Amino acid sequence: MLDLFGYSIYSPEMAQTLEQCGISHPAGKKLKLYDSLESPSGGLSLWFWWKEYYREQIAEPQGTVESDGRGQGSQELVFYEVRFTPEQLDNVPLPFGLRFPATPDSVLEAMGRKPFSKTKNYVGESVWTYYEDRYELLVIFDLTGKAVRCFKMIALTRKVRQKIDFLENLKEQKPNIQPERIPEIEALLTHTPRWLPGAAA
Repeated sequence: MLDLFGYSIYSPEMAQTLEQCGISHPAGKKLKLYDSLESPSGGLSLWFWWKEYYREQIAEPQGTVESDGRGQGSQELVFYEVRFTPEQLDNVPLPFGLRFPATPDSVLEAMGRKPFSKTKNYVGESVWTYYEDRYELLVIFDLTGKAVRCFKMIALTRKVRQKIDFLENLKEQKPNIQPERIPEIEALLTHTPRWLPGAAA
């Protein structure tokens, strides 16, 4: 499914995926420039973004059918995020070897390493962030911190990819960095640029 990031909602590939997931695009429903389609049984939602935002911040969209360019009036959307929650998904294999029910230990075992960062969201839930090639994985725990309530898998933006490459290079160069600058540089490792749907590149 992650291989379809960037594909138009109108592409045959997305149409087949929506059918396989039991998700329909209601006739006559006009999606916003940032919108989602949900599985009727719960546990799965596919998120779409305006293709011009995707092009500016991530990569070239695939399988588009409408004219390109901001001034063309097209509101065509492309797939860029998938969210999994436990409803109806117990023991169903998910990307990266993940599955529900999920705990901190099971996530660490599936991913094979510690997260890139650990933060808290606005309601106080713990959020672990992983980066995998072209994807960003957010692991969102419940308020107890003992169970995962959601996995979010998002197409990685160019800016985040560049920042990750920069930080990885800094880690490699750490032996050559002046000792007094190490705390300053290590502080960078906990921060990556964030973006909001609809933000300019």
